[in-house]
Amino acid sequence: MSLLDNTTALQNLLAAVDELPAQASVRLQEKSVEPTTSVQTVVPDSGYDGMSKVTVGAASGGTEVKTATGSITTSTSGTATVNCGFKPDLVIFHIANFSSDGESYESVIALPIAASKSSNGNNLDNCAVENSTFASFIECWPESITNTGVSVGFYRYSSNPGHVSKKTYNWTAIKYTA
Repeated sequence: MSLLDNTTALQNLLAAVDELPAQASVRLQEKSVEPTTSVQTVVPDSGYDGMSKVTVGAASGGTEVKTATGSITTSTSGTATVNCGFKPDLVIFHIANFSSDGESYESVIALPIAASKSSNGNNLDNCAVENSTFASFIECWPESITNTGVSVGFYRYSSNPGHVSKKTYNWTAIKYTA
C-alpha cells in the first residue's frame, strides 16, 4: 500500500468521524440483569443509542453442595457419630484399600441418609468388602439422624461376625440444597 492510499484512507475516516452525533446527543442506558440458565441478550430499550453499563445480579436457584470430611472410631457396640455440622443426604465411609490379582481396590460404603428406611420401616443396609479375601463384609445403617450429623451402626459378616468395635473409618458427608 502506498503512502497516498494511507492518506486517502485517513481522510475518509476523519470525514466519517465528523458526521458522528455530538457526545451530548447520544443516549445511553444502564440495566441490571439476573442470571438465568439460558442465554440472554441485553439490548437498550427504544429511544436509547446504546448501553453505558450492564450490572449482573446474583444467581439464584440451582444446587448448592455442602461437604465435610473427618474420621470416626466405632464404639464397642459398633456405633459412631458423624458430626458434620448439617443433616447430610449422603455419607461415604472409606472401609479399606486392598489388592487382588494385580489390581488395586478401594472399598467404600455410600450411605444415603434420606432413604435410610425401607417401606416396612426397617433400616436399609449398605455393605462393602473389607479385605482382599472377600471373606469379610461390613454392613452399616443409620441409627439416628440430626441436623448436625448421623449416628451409624457397623456390623461385620465373616468367620468371626459381630459389631465392628474400635475401628476407625474416614468419612465424607454431602448435603444438596436447591
